[in-house]
Order: sequence, then structure tokens, then C-alpha cells
Amino acid sequence: MLDQYGEDSTVAKVEVLGEFPNEDDDCVIPIELARAAVNRDVSLTASEPIIWGLDVSRFGRDRSALCIRQGNTVFEIKTFKGMDLMQLCGAVKNLYDSATTMHKPSEILIDVIGLGAGVVDRLSEQDLPVRGINVAESPSSRKNYLNLRAELWWAMRDWLTARDCRLPEDDELIAELASPQYTYTSTGK
Repeated sequence: MLDQYGEDSTVAKVEVLGEFPNEDDDCVIPIELARAAVNRDVSLTASEPIIWGLDVSRFGRDRSALCIRQGNTVFEIKTFKGMDLMQLCGAVKNLYDSATTMHKPSEILIDVIGLGAGVVDRLSEQDLPVRGINVAESPSSRKNYLNLRAELWWAMRDWLTARDCRLPEDDELIAELASPQYTYTSTGK
């Protein structure tokens, strides 16, 4: 089993070493993989553009979240709670306008399913560099993934697995990254 699955595999830990597994077998991003990227000593890929990613929420328990990333480094996750969509647009515009030219994003990617579409429209109207992403669309690799959302989660796993990226120290971010689970469809996706 050690030869077949490797010492760090869940199978080896449970069946050979008699230890508890580190994560659920159906977890897309193991928590240890996400934790290992926190404050990792990597060189910033400064030649890469700054990208903001915005996940929109409105009131309730959920919060809107803005990820600020450049290449292999996530600098910060800003969260917004209890804002209506226009307040959120105002907060994002304020951050954009306050950023120096060197720190402005080349793109602001926004999940347009549901509430995000209105935010894209309003920020576009204000000449911010926004692009709507519909994660329910078909993935670029139809062979393995049911939709773009699944493909992007696995791309994040691959990004973390390469171990040349850095995440900020943010327990909520780590918990969010480790929460999605996967299953297989009958077609193997």
C-alpha cells in the first residue's frame, strides 16, 4: 500500500499506519495543502497583472468577498457584510479609485450568477475593468469537469499543489478553501 499509494496518502495513513486521515477523501483542497501556502516564502511574480476576484452576496449570513492577487500571491481577501448591491459597487469603486496606478487591477472578475450580474453592469458603467464569469458554463475541459466552477476549484488545487504560491494568513479563507467536496457523475466527470 505504501508503494502503491505513497506514505502521505489517506489510504496509507489509515490502513498501514493506523492514523486518522488528514482530510476527507472527497475534499477538493485538503486543508493541509491550503495551510502550507500561508505566508510561504516565494518570490512575487511582479511581471503578472493584478487581478481582483469578487464573489457577490447580499445581506444574510454570507459576505461578499474581494480577492486581490498578483501572479502567485494572494495579498488579501476583503469582505463586505450587510451591503446592498449599490453599496458594494461603491465600496469596490472606492478601492479601485484609491489604488495607485501600479496597484490597480487589470481586471475585476465577478461571478455573474444571480446577484453578480448587476454589479458587473454598474461597475462597467463606471468604467472599471470588469468581466463577468458564469461558473455554470461548460468547462474548457469537457472531459473531466461538469462545469466551469468544478474546473476552477481543481485549478486552484493544482495551483496550491505546485507549492510556489502564497496565501495570506486568514483562517476563514483556509476553511472556505477546504470545504468543497466532489463526487463523480455516471459519465466520469
